[in-house]
Amino acid sequence: MEEIKNAYGSRIYFVYRNFPLKIPAHDKTYEASVAAEAAGMQGKFFEMARELYANQKEWSANPAYKNLWKGYAEKIGLNIDQWQNDAAGLPAKQRVDLDLKRGDAIGINSTPTVFLNNVAVPPSKVTVSGLKELIDAELAKAKPAAAPASNTAPESNSAASSNASDAKKPASEVNK
Repeated sequence: MEEIKNAYGSRIYFVYRNFPLKIPAHDKTYEASVAAEAAGMQGKFFEMARELYANQKEWSANPAYKNLWKGYAEKIGLNIDQWQNDAAGLPAKQRVDLDLKRGDAIGINSTPTVFLNNVAVPPSKVTVSGLKELIDAELAKAKPAAAPASNTAPESNSAASSNASDAKKPASEVNK
């Protein structure tokens, strides 16, 4: 997904949702999602998620997995005490719980599950080339907004302000 985000930049709106699977082989993924959300509270959600994903084989079989996660947190420059407190607190867990609830409500049962404009992407298309093909087709269908007919400013800027504030939120907050 990093390659997709880099390729399209601000032309796409990328939302990440946690969906730790509830199966024995993924018994630590809920805690891993919470750890990533706690890192997100310091603006490093994607950095931690990347570390957790890249090293999943190592920590998933290690009884001292939290020590490994602490090492990842140090590597990405987190305040360790704050990260540990945030991971133990309710806000990070509530974010993961809300994502799980959303996923359950729309029938998610595997990961990764990708949606493009609210349409599930077939698993065979969840590749860089497959996603680029689909995104390019969606962008080609999109029409640029027409310019205002007059030189007058809009009466209210509240909608624009609201959207602008969403755009400035950290990625881990936008997806909530």
